[in-house]
Amino acid sequence: MSILSLIAIGLFAGTMSGILGLGGGVFLVPLLNLSGLAQPTAQGTSLALLSLPVAAAAAYAYFKEGKVKLYLLPWLFCSFVIGSYLGATEALALSAKTLEKVFGIFLIALGIKTLLKRKHK
Repeated sequence: MSILSLIAIGLFAGTMSGILGLGGGVFLVPLLNLSGLAQPTAQGTSLALLSLPVAAAAAYAYFKEGKVKLYLLPWLFCSFVIGSYLGATEALALSAKTLEKVFGIFLIALGIKTLLKRKHK
């Protein structure tokens, strides 16, 4: 992978993450995978990148606009940390091919749910 392709992947994943409010990994993992990294390595690299400083930059932009519910954070943070560890342990127990399929099914299901979602009143 060239430095220019890595920069392009990072810019795209970061921009889309900020626009759509999705974790950058939704974009970063498939792009790294398509660029030659095995699924577990793409996921591990994405998780290492999407640490507090990266998330903080996007969260700050939303916070300035009053779009962050601070009272939810302590509850979500603790359970998210535990769930992340448990999920990573499970993911590493799967083969790269199985993990790739699980990831793809999740993205398809998320896309279908988003397309079929009714408008809020």
